[in-house]
Formats: sequence, structure tokens, C-alpha cells
Amino acid sequence: MATEPNEGAYSNLGGLYFEEARYGDAAEMFEKAIALSGEELTDDRYYLVGNLAGAQHWGGERDRARLSFQRAIELGEEFLATDPHSASVMADLAGYHAMIGERDRGFELLAIATQSDIRDAYVMGAMAESFEDLGDRESAIQWIRDALENGLDAGWAESRPSLNNLREDPLYKDLIDHTMNRG
Repeated sequence: MATEPNEGAYSNLGGLYFEEARYGDAAEMFEKAIALSGEELTDDRYYLVGNLAGAQHWGGERDRARLSFQRAIELGEEFLATDPHSASVMADLAGYHAMIGERDRGFELLAIATQSDIRDAYVMGAMAESFEDLGDRESAIQWIRDALENGLDAGWAESRPSLNNLREDPLYKDLIDHTMNRG
């Protein structure tokens, strides 16, 4: 039985390409996912546009990425209005704001998010990414430590392009070594 192209499949494929640093291919898949959403690209799918923006950014299409980040922020802020306590959405939005130089709003969102009881390791990882994007290395290290201690796969952290500079930090290297050498 053949499957019709769908938003989820394109988005997942885009995510795989992104993890392989195939940013142009990832952007193409995210664009297809968004196109299939059409009129249904609702605020709760802000992350599709954010994923596209990230792929464009890391693929060297900075001008296009800026426009996509702005659209992801618009959708994400609308979604946040309906779920104002979502640390996950705040972490994503903080990173988007950081990528277009809106540091104050990024830090504001992270300050609110840190008041939440965050238990999801991937949300902790997103917090680390956003703090790193905003230039707060100390907070980025703390959040990546918490994420790794709560089950975040070290490979995830090792593959995130926004953590490229963080990976050079001796504290980060110690955390990864410790995580990889656990029991």
C-alpha cells in the first residue's frame, strides 16, 4: 500500500537531514511539509517554520532564514498566548529571537520558562541551545548538564550546530565524557 506524501513524513525527513548536517535537503523537506499544511499552518505548527529557519540559517541562507524566524516567532507567540506556561515553546521562541538578534525578548522568555518545573530532557536541551544562542555560556552548560542527567542522548547534543562553540568548552567536554563513560 503506497502512502501519500504528508506533512509529518516530510518534517521527519527534514529532521533526519538536519541531524546529518544536510541543511539544504532539510530546508527542502521542511518547505514541503509547510506547503502541505497550506491553510492549516496554524500557530501550533510554528516549529515547522522554525525548523525551516534553522536549516536555512545553518545552510548559509541567512536572509531567508531571518524571514522564516520572524514567521516562526509570529506563529509561536500566537500559540504561546493560548498556552502561556509552555516551557518548550518559550525555549524554542527564545532561540528564534536570538537568531535574529532580539536578545532581550529571548532572555525574557527564558526567565519565564525557568520558573517552570521542566522535566523533559529535550526541553532542557532546547533551553541549553537558547542560552548558548543568546551568549549565556554558564546557563547553557547548566541546562545541558541537567538534560544529560535526565536522559538526553549525548549524540543529540553533539549534533546540534548551535552548540558548535559550546563543544569546545572544557566543562562541556567533561560532561560528555562523563555521560559517555557511565556504567
